[in-house]
Amino acid sequence: MRTATSLLHAAGLAGYPEAAIVNAGVAMTGLPRELPPALDILREAGEPGLADWIAFGWDEFPPHVARLLSWATSTATPLRLPAPEDPRLWAAAALAHVGGRLSIVAPEWSLDLPDVAGDPPDWAPGPIGRVWAGLGAVASRARFTTRARDLVDETIELHGGLRTPGVDVDEVVADLPLTERRTARAAILSALDPQRVGRAAVGVEYLVYGVVGAVERIAGRF
Repeated sequence: MRTATSLLHAAGLAGYPEAAIVNAGVAMTGLPRELPPALDILREAGEPGLADWIAFGWDEFPPHVARLLSWATSTATPLRLPAPEDPRLWAAAALAHVGGRLSIVAPEWSLDLPDVAGDPPDWAPGPIGRVWAGLGAVASRARFTTRARDLVDETIELHGGLRTPGVDVDEVVADLPLTERRTARAAILSALDPQRVGRAAVGVEYLVYGVVGAVERIAGRF
């Protein structure tokens, strides 16, 4: 199952047209495998014409659609555009970034999120918060040493959580003990360069840790 689609459905956002537009905008930022299901969500939300426009590569949209798409695509870059006021749209962008990365690094994961209580961010009300808490619960299972966790966190922070193709992760983890390099490397790549994770022989919790860490940094800029 496509993870971005699953997350939006679980968060109750899939039928909300503006959230579907934001999801499609994030999918347009170099996440080609996420774009077809993002367009399906647009159609499901009552925007089949817009889905077709995007599929055909058209780049002229009604002003409100153009604003949402521009903001959504900007969240994958250092550029900061004014965010929409509705926090559900922030959530749609964050979950689209999570889903886009997970669809690359853990495509077979069924997204069986634990139903846990948590302290969600301001942009995650109701069912959105439960989804975010579930992702956090999976990430918390990553058993890093303090040194490895700090290195992962600092590296993701250094790049603002943004995708950074070509990041020299082997140099980053070189000073860690051999037993810790594989999981730290996988977490960093999941956050910054997911296409390079490959079939990493690590638990999904390490991949989710990196993805959630990256998106927390991205969402912090909304």
